[in-house]
Amino acid sequence: MASTSNISINSENNAVLIDQFCSVTGADKDKAMKMLEVCNWNLEMAINMHVDSCPENPQNSTSNGTDEDNIRDPIPQSRAVLMEEDMNFHYGLRRTKRKPHAVFDGLRDFQAEAQLQGQNGQNESSMSKKRRTLEDLFRPPLDIMYRGSFESARDFGQVSNKWLLVNLQNAQEFSCQILNRDVWSNKTVKSLIKENFVFWQIYLDSSDGQRYTQFYKAFKFPHISVLDPQTGEKLVEWNEVTSTSIIELITLFLREHCAPDGSRVTVDQKRRFSVIDQSEEEQLKAALAASLKDVKPSTIVIDDDSDIETFDSDSESTNDKVSIVNLNSNENSNDVIDVVGLPESLNQESSLPAKSWKDFLGSKDDQVSDLVLRLPDGKKEQVSWPCTSKLECLLLYVEEIGYALENYELVTNYPRRNICQLDKCKSLQDVDLFPREMIFVQLKNHDS
Repeated sequence: MASTSNISINSENNAVLIDQFCSVTGADKDKAMKMLEVCNWNLEMAINMHVDSCPENPQNSTSNGTDEDNIRDPIPQSRAVLMEEDMNFHYGLRRTKRKPHAVFDGLRDFQAEAQLQGQNGQNESSMSKKRRTLEDLFRPPLDIMYRGSFESARDFGQVSNKWLLVNLQNAQEFSCQILNRDVWSNKTVKSLIKENFVFWQIYLDSSDGQRYTQFYKAFKFPHISVLDPQTGEKLVEWNEVTSTSIIELITLFLREHCAPDGSRVTVDQKRRFSVIDQSEEEQLKAALAASLKDVKPSTIVIDDDSDIETFDSDSESTNDKVSIVNLNSNENSNDVIDVVGLPESLNQESSLPAKSWKDFLGSKDDQVSDLVLRLPDGKKEQVSWPCTSKLECLLLYVEEIGYALENYELVTNYPRRNICQLDKCKSLQDVDLFPREMIFVQLKNHDS
């Protein structure tokens, strides 16, 4: 009897476990009985085993166990570049657009700038008749600006043999905009820049401006600098400038520097009767005319009526007169010149040795002054002497190479000076011919 009661109790407990299993998992009773029997009627273990062995959605199993799961395929992997880097930008800076809220962007007329760029500055006369507005006052100098990248500006400077003049504009600084209004609009400044520089103006918030700022450490505004287009070296930097001061600064720079390749003076200043403006053929003709002008045919004739004595002994007097007839003078009159005869030994002693330019060179330990002589025939000759060498060294050297100072003069461009009129006892450094200078050897203007 006891065993029969235990079986009935166990069957009741098993039925309860089966119902609980079915209510939790949603499975049928046959499946529940199998799982419970496998787990020795441990409900928790049976439920866990059922969940692990049945990954399908229980909701689908209750509603429609035979329906397939509506799960989409995974998205295939793909690679793409979200933002391409600028081809000409190699310093790791992201290319940024110009800020639309810059202070002076509202003052710029981009349509007018595009028109000026297309006309290449040929309609300045018609533009000057228009009403002067803020856009006109603060407009960049498009007629002298180089429009391109920094690399192309350097390349153009090398081809044209001109220095690279950089103006970095900060839109937040009013002093930068004053440059456009007062400095770059000056006709003299424009003329100097056109002849000797490649002018490149860029804004600070552009990619080229950020790159330039990072490389050249340009943090003070206004910023103006002169770069060597061949090496990229920054030669000078200017910040506080006016239309007057920048002319002096540019003039001083051009006086101390020749062209980037050192072949010529970079400023072409027009002057009358100057060898600077003459062609090689004109210079050769002028040199030949000056040399022929100094040569006068003359003949020395001994007059038979003059008192001429011969001497057999050196002890006799030598104070004799010789008459010299100049055939270039009037035929009716003879110009008589008294010549006092001197002993040969005394005549040799009185002749002084000619000065040599080498006698006036300075010490080899001093700094060197590089001078480029532009000769009348168009050729150039370069000399490098110690800066303590006397100016007379230069004058004697020019005479030695065939240019007598009676007919030729030595001049510099900036400032305009006649070297022959300076104190020849001073050194090259004292007369501002250091560290380098271009000197023109030209014919004197005898008509002035």
